Amino acid sequence: MKKFLFSGYALPVLMLVCIIMFLSVNVPYWDDYSAILGYFSHPFPDRLSHLADFHNEHRILTARATFELIYQILGRFDFQICMGVGATILLAYAALWGWQFKIASPRGLRLYLPCFWLIVSFIQYENLCWAMTAVSNIPVHFWALLSCILAARGKSKICFAGSIGCALFASFSTGGG
Repeated sequence: MKKFLFSGYALPVLMLVCIIMFLSVNVPYWDDYSAILGYFSHPFPDRLSHLADFHNEHRILTARATFELIYQILGRFDFQICMGVGATILLAYAALWGWQFKIASPRGLRLYLPCFWLIVSFIQYENLCWAMTAVSNIPVHFWALLSCILAARGKSKICFAGSIGCALFASFSTGGG
């Protein structure tokens, strides 16, 4: 049963890695031109003042902070890295749900397997291959769930503050309107 369970979790992760490795490219896609390249059109110290600017109807502060971090680490911007960041956050989101299932039931990881397949599914392909969406839409779910977990399980002021912080990250990550 453990081999089946391991295989059940490993297969969607392997498919996700294959999608990122073989199908993603380092080119902008539709909205990426104005949201990412428009942001990088400003010189470095001045562009930090544009982190919280609106993009269409969205405020994408955490996405732009991610873009800036990638640029500062690599010395250039790579759209493919954004896709990898989005996939990593998607897996972290799925792991948070798995942790909740494990806490809720001794059979939690077996019960969670179909949900894991739904979260880490091919429907995420377009979201992951669109750099803007990979780092703006996918993290909203992660930050919102983490905020709820901290609010529900934590009894300290640190958990409450963390819950508020995660909710703010979710609010400023959204690129989905």
